[in-house]
Amino acid sequence: MLAGVIEQIRSKFEPFKESELATLARPTISVFISEIGLGENYSEESGLAEKLKNKEELEKATSEDGLKLLKGEVAALKALRREIDPVLSASEKLIEIDPVSKSKELKAKEEELEVLAKALIPSGATLEKLLALIRPANEVCNLHSPETEQCPLCKQALRDSELELFKQYSALLTRELDAAITELQNLLKTAKKSLKVISDSTPSSWAKDSVLPTERTEPVKAVGETIQERFKVGLEIDQDNIGLAASLRNLAEELSKGLRG
Repeated sequence: MLAGVIEQIRSKFEPFKESELATLARPTISVFISEIGLGENYSEESGLAEKLKNKEELEKATSEDGLKLLKGEVAALKALRREIDPVLSASEKLIEIDPVSKSKELKAKEEELEVLAKALIPSGATLEKLLALIRPANEVCNLHSPETEQCPLCKQALRDSELELFKQYSALLTRELDAAITELQNLLKTAKKSLKVISDSTPSSWAKDSVLPTERTEPVKAVGETIQERFKVGLEIDQDNIGLAASLRNLAEELSKGLRG
């Protein structure tokens, strides 16, 4: 009976040439204790899972069918990246812009410009005519911060209210407010395009008929669908949005590792 057990042990461990159990002749307690210890310590942390995965990939590449399978997986990974990349870029751009905040800022700037124009442009005059007066004056005295605190035309001392008016003239002259409004409008146009990219996407159809396993594609699709729900016109950007974009970025990088591997 013992001889039969020893033979079974040798047979089981024959692939492991370095193990004493592969050539076991006379079993001893010390041998068994040593081998049991090796087995208990050889966990996933020591690389078993990774080695088995590598072994599987190598076996695929050793046959014609395996090579076709690998090529199919690479093509599927690239196709999935092409589907998710526009949504990833759009979500990250929207986080950068924060369109709801920029819309509020634009409204405030436009109201400021409207008030400024009404306050500065005389009745019956135009902005262009007012600027025709301001430009020469600004060459004589920096309207934004007049050093002499005197009117460049009449040489009268300027009070605080008049100094503030000069600064407003300077703002009109340099068009800082107008430039800020234009920049905000351009940013919101970009945000609108990014929102359309996300709304037009179809995450539920990503990796359709793909050779990739569902455990690899489903997390990507789930994040894409949630991004589509969270990134909409009028919804503020918050930590959930930032976290979703970061999750999709991480999943995309994992797919890229599969391409490099």
